[in-house]
Amino acid sequence: MLSKSASKGFSLRENCRLRILKDMLSALKDANPNVPNYILVVDDVTTRIISSTLKMIELLEESVLALEKLELVRKPFPKMHVIYFITPTENSINKLCDDFKDAKKPAYGNVHVYLTNHLEQPLMDKLTKQPNLLARLVTFKELNLDFLCPEESVFHFDMPKALPTIFSKFGLKEERALSDLIADKLATVVPCLFDYKNIHIVYNHNENNSVAEKVAKRVHQRIEKFLQLKKDDDEDENPAPIKIIILDRSFDPLTPILHDYYYQAMCFDLLKLEKGIVEYDSTDNAGNTTKKKAMLTDSDDLWNKYKYKHIAEAMQGVGDEFSHFVETNQTTKAQKDMSNLDLKAMSEIVKNMPIYNELMSKYTLHMNLIEMCLKVMHEVLRRWTLIDVFYFLGIHEKGNKRHRRDRAMLGNGY
Repeated sequence: MLSKSASKGFSLRENCRLRILKDMLSALKDANPNVPNYILVVDDVTTRIISSTLKMIELLEESVLALEKLELVRKPFPKMHVIYFITPTENSINKLCDDFKDAKKPAYGNVHVYLTNHLEQPLMDKLTKQPNLLARLVTFKELNLDFLCPEESVFHFDMPKALPTIFSKFGLKEERALSDLIADKLATVVPCLFDYKNIHIVYNHNENNSVAEKVAKRVHQRIEKFLQLKKDDDEDENPAPIKIIILDRSFDPLTPILHDYYYQAMCFDLLKLEKGIVEYDSTDNAGNTTKKKAMLTDSDDLWNKYKYKHIAEAMQGVGDEFSHFVETNQTTKAQKDMSNLDLKAMSEIVKNMPIYNELMSKYTLHMNLIEMCLKVMHEVLRRWTLIDVFYFLGIHEKGNKRHRRDRAMLGNGY
């Protein structure tokens, strides 16, 4: 589905950013030229959407004076315009209504509501029964931006429990609701990818479990509704045909139990990253070891460059760049031989370069991460006997708790 995104210069994250800026913030400024500032209220999900696409300075430039969390107790600003960018969930809608229950003490003045997705009728009915809110409601729109974009052209729905629910409760109420939710979220990705007037959806069909088929049909219905809303737009009347391929896990059941050797995958599998944050040991010049945390994002040029590389390529690349940097710095001219440095030697050199600590921190971070990944692998493999290897490969049925833990840690790809 993302094949078109491979073209040079495409960025799904940038498209999301522009939609927030143009379709929400700039549109409000144009429609309300006399409003000097806004308060932007977001819930847990939209907080992550905003933080992954926009910087605070960009919000300030669009007249957003403050960014506040919907779930927290907030100071009222009864004379200010407020933008609610929230998900169409019962919890978020209830919080919105609570802000205007008391007619004498409203939280804000005029209200502009933007939803990440379609609002179901029961929640719409709840809003219509809030006269204090309706009296202040100026804008009410579905922005249709209901996904997270952790990388330039990668998205996800943050639904880690979706797979077991769909395949263990197929045909039940929970599975139907979840499939509909996935389809609704997926439909909001399409407008951020390309012009979708001429679109074809292909899906895998499974007689026993037609999840992909159900999702594909609902996505098609949602896209048809989008097209009805934009039919008068001045766009190319004959755009190139676009093909979307929707596959469920039954199409390829083996991938989840495999493990590869690529840098990003090894970091996530072996170092247990949480929301892109990794914890590692750092040793200072005095030999003291402390725990540090770092966020692995595209703003880190080394991570961005090597995350899709094989671990050996990443180690070689980081080492070569480090050696080049050291060789070109005056403070390290005394180093006679910069070739064939191992990770430990590189770390020692960094510790002796206090002037460049901030610049060199990115090298130490990735040296540590690569070393930690290799250490975990070697520690597990070192404990194995031939029987363990046979068990790991599925040839031998015997295995104790340690073997099962190691197998779960490293996957079946070795």
